[in-house]
Amino acid sequence: MALFTEEVWTKKDFVDLAKRQQLFLWMMLAILCVNVLSVAVPAVRVATGGLASRILSFLALYVVYKLMAAVLPASATWMIIAYFVLSLFPFVNLFLLAYLNSLAAQRLRVSGVRAGFFGSRIADVEGLPDDFTVSIPV
Repeated sequence: MALFTEEVWTKKDFVDLAKRQQLFLWMMLAILCVNVLSVAVPAVRVATGGLASRILSFLALYVVYKLMAAVLPASATWMIIAYFVLSLFPFVNLFLLAYLNSLAAQRLRVSGVRAGFFGSRIADVEGLPDDFTVSIPV
């Protein structure tokens, strides 16, 4: 059994990854804003009962799953399951999210596209040649 394998990524894979990373980053920003607002303005927390925060958290699970599926190889189902088990621990979850985001940014940088604070621009990734492929060790 080989420890490292190589996976071929196409332009379509990079575009998908860039879109999922941007959605992930915007979702994290939305959760942060809603939680800060509910702490700063207690009337908002009382009025919504924390419903907005809960809904965003459940949506974030889906967004994180889709980002993990885009970043990790197809044979990494056990890693996705391990993430969701480890995400039950509060501070471990933050480190896992940071690692997942940095892994996505590293993958995007392999294509030669700059990945900034809110990911890379979709137009930059779509500007890659149609026959663009990269072999990435996983």
